[in-house]
Amino acid sequence: TWAFLAHVENHGPQSAEALRLARAGADWALEHHQPDSGALPDFPYSTISKGRFGGSVEGNAVNLLRASWLAISFVDLYAVTHHAPYLDYARHIADTTLKFQNADGSFPYRVNPNTGAVIEQYNPSAMEFVELVEKLEPFGYNQRQALAAQRALDWMLSSVCTSHNWKATYEDVGETRFYFNLSQMPVLPLVRYLCRHKDEDPTYLRTAMELNRWVEDQFVAFGPDDESSPVRVKGPQVFEQYICWRPMDGHTANWILTLIELHRATGKRMYLDKAKAAANAICHEQYADGQFSTWGRDYQTGKTFIEDKNPQRRNWFNGNAFADWALYKLTLYVNGLKN
Repeated sequence: TWAFLAHVENHGPQSAEALRLARAGADWALEHHQPDSGALPDFPYSTISKGRFGGSVEGNAVNLLRASWLAISFVDLYAVTHHAPYLDYARHIADTTLKFQNADGSFPYRVNPNTGAVIEQYNPSAMEFVELVEKLEPFGYNQRQALAAQRALDWMLSSVCTSHNWKATYEDVGETRFYFNLSQMPVLPLVRYLCRHKDEDPTYLRTAMELNRWVEDQFVAFGPDDESSPVRVKGPQVFEQYICWRPMDGHTANWILTLIELHRATGKRMYLDKAKAAANAICHEQYADGQFSTWGRDYQTGKTFIEDKNPQRRNWFNGNAFADWALYKLTLYVNGLKN
């Protein structure tokens, strides 16, 4: 949805078709979700595997907070189309998620949609819910949602930012002991939020810069000489998580969106330079048919080494879409600076 909307925003060719496709995906999600019963009525599924809802790792459980990302895309689509069911469903996801907030402001990771039982608790991705509430605010203030979002933000700043236990919370990874498998993905939405709200607290911007520095230290390959990378990539590119140590297009895109906010908040050129370099790195790995590389291609030979060993592991369309979205957003931002 975000990739198609960004294409429309850039006045790309076939923009009408891009918007139609964005709506087709959203309309499918409005029709295909959990039943109207149980603890998560009409809630989105987290995983679809081999033609069935559910996955080999999660089973029938739901990654609770990941639904907020889908909901944010629905709010963005509503802002363009004014189709009320999109906004209504986003609000429903927010209200349903809110019911599972813990006393300390955090949210559980995996939940049984029928019984509401928590399958796995610790989840540092609370900013996905916070960002959803922020998106919904212009269309009607909801005090319960606003208070829940503030409590979640406070927990992130007081607990996760001090422990740096940025546990990976993907649908295809099992439960691990603390610090065994970390990821940058939960960090970057917090950095963006703190940049956007920097005037509300004098510590926000400094914290955002420090968190980004931690991401760069732990997860960014800045060039082909980075010996930590399993493939020599034209950097900078971003690794997904400790147990899937690949420089990926989608995660590099997530960082680009963060660097844009850091540049907007600080005016420091280094953030924009890094964003442009990361965008160039994604483009450098583009295939002749237009696909971007999910797994990282050798900057000289173009080989991925993963596809050579397992031809079934092709590029991920969601990663390609994320990269597409970030490249469009960077283009818009840079053009705006010129104007």
